[in-house]
Amino acid sequence: MTMPKNNSSSARQLSMSISQKVAATALCATLYGAAGYLTSFIQSPWGFGQFRPAAAVVPAIFAILFGPWVAGVGAAIGSQITDTLTPGYFLSGIIAGMPGNFIGFYLYGWLLRGKFTWRRFVLTTVFTLFFANLVTAALVAVYYALFIPVLFNPMWGAALTIGLTAYWFITMVPFALTIDPV
Repeated sequence: MTMPKNNSSSARQLSMSISQKVAATALCATLYGAAGYLTSFIQSPWGFGQFRPAAAVVPAIFAILFGPWVAGVGAAIGSQITDTLTPGYFLSGIIAGMPGNFIGFYLYGWLLRGKFTWRRFVLTTVFTLFFANLVTAALVAVYYALFIPVLFNPMWGAALTIGLTAYWFITMVPFALTIDPV
């Protein structure tokens, strides 16, 4: 990959070939899947959802280095790798984890393209982590409504969405704001 003289991340992203983007996406997915699996045994207080600091770090770095598509697709596939290896998460990973991770890290990469500033980095990190976790948590509630309707009611679904969003956001923000800038 030839690096242009312009130091912005968008200039680096434009010079990548399709095969380099595919390789970067595969590496992102593999690293996310492996790192996510290492902490997958730490469940949320609601018994569903996991502590995944890798979700806040690996795709974010790939978003900065390689752009939104590499990060979004890599995060979606990496999340599904972890969900496939973790008993009971395969289908919910397809319904909630893949779309939430794709949306979150595509948006993150898209908002951070161009010249880096600390203000943009912090605001983008906080916004996209909140938004992506909200989307994922809402899709977890949809999963319960579709596949376990006996356990679902709208009030419980709203509480689950708020609780999972808060848990994931609070556990990911410190990693995203301290490790990603390095």
